[in-house]
Amino acid sequence: MNQTHTGLCALEISYLWAGYAVDSMSVSILSGYSHHATNNQVKDLLTTTAEFGQEQVNRRSRIMSGEGMPLPKGFIVEEEVHMSAPRLFSDRFYLIYLSIATRLGLLFYSQALGVACREDVRFFSSDSLQATERLQNSVLTLMQNRGEYFRPPVLTAPDHPEFIQKTSFLNGFFGDKRPLTGMEISGLYSSMELVLLMEAISTGFAQVSSDAKVREQFLRMKELTASHKQSMEKVLEKDDLPAPVSFVAEVTNSTKALFSERLMLCHAAGLNGTLIEAYGNALSYTMRNDVAALYLKQIAQVGMLAESMTKTLVDFEWLEKPPGALER
Repeated sequence: MNQTHTGLCALEISYLWAGYAVDSMSVSILSGYSHHATNNQVKDLLTTTAEFGQEQVNRRSRIMSGEGMPLPKGFIVEEEVHMSAPRLFSDRFYLIYLSIATRLGLLFYSQALGVACREDVRFFSSDSLQATERLQNSVLTLMQNRGEYFRPPVLTAPDHPEFIQKTSFLNGFFGDKRPLTGMEISGLYSSMELVLLMEAISTGFAQVSSDAKVREQFLRMKELTASHKQSMEKVLEKDDLPAPVSFVAEVTNSTKALFSERLMLCHAAGLNGTLIEAYGNALSYTMRNDVAALYLKQIAQVGMLAESMTKTLVDFEWLEKPPGALER
């Protein structure tokens, strides 16, 4: 039998289904952002990214429909986006959003490619990875040209290779505390950027939400991300390292929702899972025990918020059930 006619495996189905749901959400969000962008270059980039998201939805639809799989309901722009509402975020926020979104896209597609078995799915994942890389390059170039790219800390190159000679290298709670390694700085910095994005998004969403239960979830996220930001800032500051700057100032004073309550809460809930993954990745290459303990604590806190948001989504019947094993 030709390999392209082989049925999809569980891993392929999961990434195709999740990608369909996320991309349909992204199309709605980016369409709303693009509608309000004032800079033509920013608007064009948002439009291009939204069009790429719609193309991905269509390509996944063809693969899954070819296997007789039902498609997720996802999100429809006309139902989820209120174009008449005032803008909620600045153009600078839009670029920050795109830079982090494309970074997360690269991670998603590399993972999907790594588990793909069927030739057409491998080609789709590889092609998507390359397209996302091109988008990220466009975003970063525009940010740098506009002077809005905040460069991560720079390290001084060592004179020669060194080996760790003492177990005190792991110390963080007691005794001498060594400076952070480059990988530990990377984990803190990239995690903080995501936390700052979530802080700005939750601030804006809480400001425009008209449902008390939904708004409560956004306020909890805002409070939690502000706390995590402060905790990680302290770790960086002890080594005289700069922390990424807050994005909250990029939220306007609008009180009218640009997006539906369902879209906003689903987006926030998805970001929780992304943050847990980011903390887990950072934890995996952290050797200082105080920083590792911080990640474990923060993962537990985000997990509790994620559970609360999921329960709210279920209460409103807004959460679609992903494909899974049969209950036998």
